[in-house]
Amino acid sequence: MDPKVSESSENNPPNIPKYVGRLILIRGPSGVGKSTYAKYNGQKKQSEENLTVAWHEADHFFIDQYGEYCFYPFLLPDAHLECQNNVEDAMKLKIKLILVSNTFCKYWELRAYLQLANKYNYKVWIEDMYNDLKLSVDELVKRSVHRVPRKIIQESIEKRDQIGSGWLCPEERGSLHQIILKSIKEMTK
Repeated sequence: MDPKVSESSENNPPNIPKYVGRLILIRGPSGVGKSTYAKYNGQKKQSEENLTVAWHEADHFFIDQYGEYCFYPFLLPDAHLECQNNVEDAMKLKIKLILVSNTFCKYWELRAYLQLANKYNYKVWIEDMYNDLKLSVDELVKRSVHRVPRKIIQESIEKRDQIGSGWLCPEERGSLHQIILKSIKEMTK
């Protein structure tokens, strides 16, 4: 059974005034263009709709004072925690549009962001760039600005949970939101 997703598109969210803002979670393999998507759409929304915008990703943690990317796998948990803290800080400031671009291979990786969105009343959109992936693993390796090895990219594609793009609508029974939360609870037992 397909999860129920709101009929509106990412550009036309349901008009529900109780939400403070929108949290866009962008998921996909390395090299697919998550960062480019986030930067482009954040700038577009900022100029077209005059929104306050924040963009965060775990990779920002690995950029040194010279702007060079220096990845240390043992620091990955710290990078994700910093990303989550930055998102929470943006929510406390009531930033209207927050974009987060990470691989988000598994349901549980969304958990902290869904909890923050619930706590601060943010509407959540998942942009699933794994769906309809038109690039081969070799093309993704070539495009990866962080030089992610082929094996890692292949594994992220193979092990990902199927989610799809759409609004998470907790007010709708059987929604994508409920399906993800149920899966997270089952995995963390």
